[in-house]
Amino acid sequence: METMKQSKKYYNQTEIADLLGVSKATISRYIKKLNVSGIEENKAKIYPETILKQLKKEIKQDNSKKNTPPSTIQLLQAQIEQLKEENKLLKEQLKIKDQQIATANNLAEKTSKLAEQAQYLNALDKPKLEEPKKKKHWWQHKKE
Repeated sequence: METMKQSKKYYNQTEIADLLGVSKATISRYIKKLNVSGIEENKAKIYPETILKQLKKEIKQDNSKKNTPPSTIQLLQAQIEQLKEENKLLKEQLKIKDQQIATANNLAEKTSKLAEQAQYLNALDKPKLEEPKKKKHWWQHKKE
């Protein structure tokens, strides 16, 4: 490799991946992302050491972003999801409570009807009292 004899050192994608401890696919992805073009040699592309350093810096930045705590937006989105689940649970509980209230109302209606029937039957069992005689007014009295 004639270009490697120059003062700058060149690496192919596999060598860069080995040096940076990532896969060749990751290196390809970063090369496309950074829009870097290599020098073609023996039907393979090689990249100068400056590109290696740039890729190393980019990968390090991306890895540090992954370890950062979640943003406020992410926290709020997680909270929204949690509240949606809680809302769903509360709606289910409300539906159950509505069914329980309907059952209780039906039972109360039946109990009320039974109480009315019991009062009616109780009234039938008791002998009727005679109505007291009404007082007559002075003009209603007959002379005897």
